[in-house]
Amino acid sequence: MQKADLIMLQRLWESEGKQQWATRDPESVFQMLRDLVDFQVEVMHHDQSLLYAENYILDRPEILVNRIIGHIQYLFEIKSLDGVLPRLNQVYLFVEEMRNFLKASRALVDVKGHSMEV
Repeated sequence: MQKADLIMLQRLWESEGKQQWATRDPESVFQMLRDLVDFQVEVMHHDQSLLYAENYILDRPEILVNRIIGHIQYLFEIKSLDGVLPRLNQVYLFVEEMRNFLKASRALVDVKGHSMEV
């Protein structure tokens, strides 16, 4: 069982209340277990898909998209494929924060001119 599953079970346990588990009918408990198993299957499928994609990229480095992804992983020290999009999102947010900071700073010191815009 993965950490995400344990966290989900703990939250469910805390939100439902420990006493309510004793009063639940068996069918609803079985349905919750089925849902948990289905969720685990989805997580395993997702992990397996990422592994296949990483192997595909490593096996075919001559394809431009694979080279770009590999270079992004190298530049930002990303160890696995599932970390690429979150890291790119962090970079985007950082750039937008800096752009907003520069815009506010220019407005504060009343800098005018088109060449100074970001």
